[in-house]
Amino acid sequence: MLWASLFLPSLPVDVFARGHSPADAAKPFAVTSGGRTPRIVGVNAAARDAGVHSGQLVSASLALAPDLVLRERDLAAEAAALEAVASWATQFTPTVALAPPDAVLAEIGGSLRLFGGLARLKARLAGGAHDLGYAPSWAFAPTSAAALLLSRVRDDFSRSDPTFLDALPLSLAEADPGAIATLAAAGITTFGAAFALPRAALARRVGTDFVLLLDRIRGLVPQVRPLFVPPPRYAGKLDLPAPVANVDALVFAVNRLVCELTGWLKGRGLGVIEMSLALAHERYVSVSTGRGATSVSFSLAAPAR
Repeated sequence: MLWASLFLPSLPVDVFARGHSPADAAKPFAVTSGGRTPRIVGVNAAARDAGVHSGQLVSASLALAPDLVLRERDLAAEAAALEAVASWATQFTPTVALAPPDAVLAEIGGSLRLFGGLARLKARLAGGAHDLGYAPSWAFAPTSAAALLLSRVRDDFSRSDPTFLDALPLSLAEADPGAIATLAAAGITTFGAAFALPRAALARRVGTDFVLLLDRIRGLVPQVRPLFVPPPRYAGKLDLPAPVANVDALVFAVNRLVCELTGWLKGRGLGVIEMSLALAHERYVSVSTGRGATSVSFSLAAPAR
């Protein structure tokens, strides 16, 4: 088996910024935590160049970049975006799983021959994710847990040698922080050091759940992850950074949604003959009801993807 992990480290920013045109991307933009003393959660490249960074107070950020555009973090939008990426990924393999809050996993071992080998499939995955408006970190490994760990620390990494995990810090594990702290106090801070401990002694010290986690990472026991099932109908939504009044400004953003739709269709083996685009006007809030929106319908002569 070969698992691919698509890790989206800037997802809180991407759910807003993927609607930005290249001109918009040149302006400093950041996402905040909200609340009484909001802090910066994520920034785009322009804001980073101005000295704005995650964890910073919004007041301090505005002192560095007075023209900084701010949006409050939208967890629901992030979850919906992760599902949209998973739907898109089903065109490459039916074995796709969510790894909330910021990653999608796909078993691609059976797809390599179909797509011309790992190098070509990686290029398709990376290019498609870019077209969707995301800047992912990729990793490939024999188990989903190992691929997820690697994608969080290294980009475009692929290994089948079981020793590749040894140097990674245990703090990356999705485990009880108490167990990690207990091992750290004993000088056990890497996966390699934990793998080398006798299983019975390790279980007595930090519990059997932690031992099972290590076994899943190494592929000694199967990792049971619920498979993602694409929705029966495609419905995508994208927020624009500012009101637009011409077609050219819409094209960049609409293409993101078209790429999502294409992936969903390919994954389900379908073609579309009718679709509609709802353009929400600035004064209105809801697109789902159709009220306050201009709806544009398209009909095709034959099913297409």
